[in-house]
Amino acid sequence: SIASAAHLASKISTLTGRERSAALCSLWRAMEASEASPLVVDRYALPIADAILGPEVMSKMSKATFAPSLQYLVALRTKLLDDLLKERVQDLLTQHGGGEVQIVQLAVGCDTRALRVLEELSKTS
Repeated sequence: SIASAAHLASKISTLTGRERSAALCSLWRAMEASEASPLVVDRYALPIADAILGPEVMSKMSKATFAPSLQYLVALRTKLLDDLLKERVQDLLTQHGGGEVQIVQLAVGCDTRALRVLEELSKTS
């Protein structure tokens, strides 16, 4: 309906460009995590998207015709960057005989890459 589309637009328009991008990327990662064979699983994505967008906006955005394409692109980018970071952290740990590694991310909004990578590495250690 026109009223519901207007509500959706007003909810999303209150977010800045970076906030909107971060929230929608969280939604696309959450959608990917629910697939039968996901490229990436981000257990933080759904709570973040839900808190920022709310269930009504999430439902409508996930049903949009462009949603599967964006879901795949965000998942692919996430997988590639996560794998590169995991490889680099592994290299650092090997070079320095274990110890601790600090991951610093700049200007990433709701990205949870550091958490995902550290969790994945702790499973393989």
